[in-house]
Amino acid sequence: MKKLYPIIKRLHSAGVTHWRSCLAGWFILVVAGMTSGTAHAQTPPGAPTNLTATATTTPSISLSWTQPSNDITGYNLYRCEEGATACTPAWYAWVAYAGETAPAPTTYTDTGVSSGKTYRYAVAAYRGTGGNWSNEVTATVPYPPPGAPTNLTVTDTSATSVSLSWTQPSNDITGYNLYRCEEGATACTPVWYAWVANTPETAPAPTTYTDTGV
Repeated sequence: MKKLYPIIKRLHSAGVTHWRSCLAGWFILVVAGMTSGTAHAQTPPGAPTNLTATATTTPSISLSWTQPSNDITGYNLYRCEEGATACTPAWYAWVAYAGETAPAPTTYTDTGVSSGKTYRYAVAAYRGTGGNWSNEVTATVPYPPPGAPTNLTVTDTSATSVSLSWTQPSNDITGYNLYRCEEGATACTPVWYAWVANTPETAPAPTTYTDTGV
């Protein structure tokens, strides 16, 4: 009886290793694995445009921009806090969306801000690799409106002056606007008369004023 011996051959083509077994005229082809391949580099997405920033007293800053024309997977948001000179934004947040088939988000609300501070922003699209930055924008968070002073009273009068006293509202303030009018036969409506400053803001705000223009 004639013996049959399998013949095993190793072939390599197109970056794939094949093992071929030849037995009694039958061929079995097995793909053993990839030995090499070509990496396809992602094309960087375009830069977002029309970045704008709107600050509110919440405090928060709302950002909005226009998406670049390419499909993207999200955005890298950059931020810094302005001081005496302009700052350079550093990475701050990742703005993702659920699926690439859905419209990409083009807004972000930053609630990690403080009243009276100015922040600078930029945004860049991402799709496998980061793209160019958008335009940079800045926004200053306004202070919330202070409460009304209470217990305004006239504490002293003379032929040439009137002294006033009041209770400060609970919020931190930078000063007071003083309103005055001269009564006649009928009641008058006070108009702006003087600015009573709080300097510096860390000191207790003034709660008295003496009007010598009477």
